Amino acid sequence: TDPNIRQSEGWTPFYRSCFYDEQFLDILLDNETTDPNVPDEEGIIPLVRACEHCRKESIEKILLDERTQLTKEQAIECIHRIEQRYNKPLTVMEVSFLFCAIHRFLPSELFPDDEPRQTQLKNKIRLNRQKSAGL
Repeated sequence: TDPNIRQSEGWTPFYRSCFYDEQFLDILLDNETTDPNVPDEEGIIPLVRACEHCRKESIEKILLDERTQLTKEQAIECIHRIEQRYNKPLTVMEVSFLFCAIHRFLPSELFPDDEPRQTQLKNKIRLNRQKSAGL
């Protein structure tokens, strides 16, 4: 089966695995033909849906896959989807940090009108760099 073909509900097997079956997600990510960027019929990419459902492992796996392409607008949409959840096992700062670390977004790009969040994210990035450097 082609992992990029939409099925009857408009989702690809990869899309479905992002929030229903993380073991199958691993198998699909190992498949060279899998495209983690194929949106559903509404134009929403799997990463956004994974954020909407606060699927931390799926989010990290998708972000770490070199095939994942993420625009600033999609990153912001992911953050908004996480904020809309009530019992979130994943914080906005955790995901924002991943966006900055992996996709090189600046805190000011993700939170253009929120100075306190920009500062909080900058501090998290700085602390992580110090930790990585053994300081």
